[in-house]
Amino acid sequence: MLNCPSVQVDKPPPPCQACFATWLARRRTKAKEDAATASDDGFLRLRKIFDQPEVVAALDRTKCSSNTGVAVAAAILKSGGADLSQFSVSKTTVNRARSANRELTAERVREEFQLHKPKHAALHWDSKLVRTVTRTKEDRLAVLVSGAPHYKEGKLLGIPPMEDEDGKPTSTGSAQFQYVKELIVTWNVKDNIRAVSFDTTASNTGIFRGVATRMEAFLNRRVLWLACRHHVHELVQRALQDLLFEKDKGPENEAYLAVKNMWSSLDTGPAASFKKLVFRSPVLLKMRDEAVKYLKEVLCEHSDQVLLRDDYDELARTSLSVLLGEIPPGGTKWMKPGASHKARFMADVIYTNKMYAFHASLGYDKATIAALRRVVQLNRLLVAVGDVLNVPHDKVDVDGKSRLAARLQTFRVPDDFELGVPDFPDVDEGTELVDLLGPNSWTLFMMLETGTSWLQSGPETWSEDPDYQETAAFVTTVKVTNDVAERGVKLVTFANKVARTAYCP
Repeated sequence: MLNCPSVQVDKPPPPCQACFATWLARRRTKAKEDAATASDDGFLRLRKIFDQPEVVAALDRTKCSSNTGVAVAAAILKSGGADLSQFSVSKTTVNRARSANRELTAERVREEFQLHKPKHAALHWDSKLVRTVTRTKEDRLAVLVSGAPHYKEGKLLGIPPMEDEDGKPTSTGSAQFQYVKELIVTWNVKDNIRAVSFDTTASNTGIFRGVATRMEAFLNRRVLWLACRHHVHELVQRALQDLLFEKDKGPENEAYLAVKNMWSSLDTGPAASFKKLVFRSPVLLKMRDEAVKYLKEVLCEHSDQVLLRDDYDELARTSLSVLLGEIPPGGTKWMKPGASHKARFMADVIYTNKMYAFHASLGYDKATIAALRRVVQLNRLLVAVGDVLNVPHDKVDVDGKSRLAARLQTFRVPDDFELGVPDFPDVDEGTELVDLLGPNSWTLFMMLETGTSWLQSGPETWSEDPDYQETAAFVTTVKVTNDVAERGVKLVTFANKVARTAYCP
């Protein structure tokens, strides 16, 4: 009966009782065979547990050392009654598996990037001094590119250690340029670079040996120079602070440290009273209204998407409260002061806002209060100017767009665009957006290699033109701050911790 060829296990059970018994017997036999095969396959996979990509990847994500990984895996296997002599569980095995998995993952990531790399990309870089596994120090360079649609927030290309000819750590502009150049060639993204975003240090901005200057010469074409707007504002504000206050040569700002230490004794609750600025100048009042409108928009609608970091949110709220005399959506929230070192633009703005707001409780004299008033007035101007420089296309009315298009078409397209540090126009309170146009305004279109025929039509139809859509996609997503590189630096720190824990107990 069991050899009846008409009964098939993978078919529904037959209605005949005799045939059903045959079908059920064969079904049970096949289930036992499948279970035995699965058990053998599972055992073989379990014997080489660290050959599984998911396992070694989990060790890296959790910054788990190889010794710890071995101890945990051995304990789990032993608790299940396994004979550890039949399993490949050792520190050497884990280290070898980690290296192999990282190489495979890196290759897969590079292949995926080639399929989705942005047509118009911005290049970012920043360096950090870290301690290695051998307890020595080395300069690591985080190099990233960003661009729509797949890598709006950046794609890490590498974090190589920088060394000079003698093998010593270095972070000179020449060294940074060489490593950045090698990575963009390796990742085959050289022809896609349309902008460079960088911190405002001499190694980046030098007119002869700066990384940005040399990168443009290497690409042999004009690219957008996007000096980090945060760092530009920082230079302006730091110059005013040095003028009004006594210079502090230490790494920490002593005035900020004092506020940090006294903060717990201040009344900063929802009903707390604080000092607000009053403006009487028509020009400043106009800028005030523009800044209020902008800050309320980013706080009210999708603030969790617009303000990606907590300090951005705090900056917006303190600006509305102190600088503009407006109650922000959700009320005034005075956060405990954070980092007080001099490397943060956000710390400068937020601290000075709080110092002016609670100057009565902090016991400042009249000269200090007057100086603080000047600084926070500058903070308010930076907020307003930052909004003006942002100029989203949907905030320029139809007439304004028509004037911009007509003005641009009065200039002849230059035969060649000069490389190097760009010239910046003079701007005063009477300057309008249309006044900033000139022959070099064609640079953007030449860099993107997009058509400009849509400029000859009405602004109402621009959004239907593919060339306009491509240009707008780049302009609205390109990063004008170097937060992308700062996130890369954070990855440098994370990768360094992973490497140190992987090879240390």
